[in-house]
Amino acid sequence: MKNHIVFFPEKEKAAFAEEDFNTDLHGTEVLVKTDYDVISAGTELANYHGLPNTGVDGYGSGHGGYPIYIGYSFSGHIVETGPDVKTLKKGDNVVINWGGHHAWFRRDETSVIKVPDGVDMKEAAFTHLSSFPMLAVRKLQIQLGEAVMVAGLGLLGQFAVQFAKLSGAYPVLVAPSSVNVTLNL
Repeated sequence: MKNHIVFFPEKEKAAFAEEDFNTDLHGTEVLVKTDYDVISAGTELANYHGLPNTGVDGYGSGHGGYPIYIGYSFSGHIVETGPDVKTLKKGDNVVINWGGHHAWFRRDETSVIKVPDGVDMKEAAFTHLSSFPMLAVRKLQIQLGEAVMVAGLGLLGQFAVQFAKLSGAYPVLVAPSSVNVTLNL
């Protein structure tokens, strides 16, 4: 079988590749077909441009340099299960984190999360990405009626605004990142 992959072979260049993909499952592995894949406009665009503190510069979470295989928030469905899989079955909808933009994944059943019935798979694809601002809001331990300010209205900032509101924050103030503020102290 062939796996389709999107990656950045060099600065400001995206590429599509087909690679051989072994579908032989062992133990508790599952074969997942990607349904929806979220592209992070912040992190992935920064890697595309080779900006400082990204995976391509050696200081971020990456290895330093190109090619770089980006992508970390996906939804899909189980196509096949290994002989020892206990918690998932063929046809189950799941979310996956980390691993690049691939059409297929082989993962241990403990590294995928089953999506509850009725959840839209497009929305489920945002699960991992939305966990970052959710963690920030949880760590703040917002009290009902407490003011919160979110800096930046990228994808993560938009999630943070919604999570702060759901946590009882009022008012929720936003400072878009496109606004440059200079303080003369």
